[in-house]
Amino acid sequence: FNVRTLNAQRDELELHTAVGAYAFLEAQLVDRKVDIAFLQETRSRSSQVLSSSHYKRFAVAASNGNGGTEIWVAQQPMSRGGLRLLRGKNHVVLHQDPECLMLRLEMNFGPMLLIAAHAPHSSHEISVVRSWWEALTARVRKFAGEGRVALGIDANAHFAHSYADVVGGCGIEARENQSAKYFLEFLEACDCWLPSTFKQYHYGVTTSWRHPGRGSWHRCDYIALSSAFRSCGLQSWVDGNFDVGGTTVDHLAVALRVFLPGAVGPVGPSKNLGAGLDVQAMLRADDDEVGAILGELHPIDLKSNIHDHGAVFVRQLRQSLETRFPKARRGPKKAFIS
Repeated sequence: FNVRTLNAQRDELELHTAVGAYAFLEAQLVDRKVDIAFLQETRSRSSQVLSSSHYKRFAVAASNGNGGTEIWVAQQPMSRGGLRLLRGKNHVVLHQDPECLMLRLEMNFGPMLLIAAHAPHSSHEISVVRSWWEALTARVRKFAGEGRVALGIDANAHFAHSYADVVGGCGIEARENQSAKYFLEFLEACDCWLPSTFKQYHYGVTTSWRHPGRGSWHRCDYIALSSAFRSCGLQSWVDGNFDVGGTTVDHLAVALRVFLPGAVGPVGPSKNLGAGLDVQAMLRADDDEVGAILGELHPIDLKSNIHDHGAVFVRQLRQSLETRFPKARRGPKKAFIS
């Protein structure tokens, strides 16, 4: 959502005004049960990590009053079965500038790279636009690894054609601009796609930005996903009911619901590692029997980062030990219903 400074002008950016505007936006996000929010043009005065009762806010300061990006992540799943963070420190800010924030999260289904970005618009020189997209491509290819990628972006790009399984034919425009070319190159290079451009995923209107001069509506805002999400259930729409307190309409919010099969669980404490393992039986076992388990583990890609490599190794080892030394289950106290 390009919040357009939450409609606060430069002379209105007093502390109490900003707090009130952000609280107003947060209440609407909570009402819609949003787990992750990507924001552009927040024009925050400082870069910081803030925590509210519902969200952890990662904010990047604007430059000379321009730009500012933020990512909000829910402290707890907004709905039962929603996204769940791992316990402890699970986030790393990989890159930040007024127009791009990259955040890596450790989720219960593996690493996830979140990106909030605002691409240059058509008034910039072509060389500036091209170099911005090339820099974004290089950073995503560097940091994505084997994790899932979710990019919320005001791309200032208008597509007039569909492109295979990357950009669909839903909501295409009459004319295509130069930014669309660079956006497409980014999507192909980073193995990403735009669900909202496919009619089987998107519902309702497709435009999200109103031209200030002509008053015409266009699509500038997108949520791009990596190919790892293609097997998931998806629902995309434009939410025109967000109120940021202004008298004019500039951008509308773009929403995406993702159904991750088997990747989420009920709200509650995480399962203890080794809960199904009979530790005493393992200690009594012959050394050769335990050692043979290590030889049965599947090879792990040594090119992955140390955290992912360690997590896969621990998961494989735990599963193998639980299979070889299962914890004895107590029988029912009674064999009948009293």
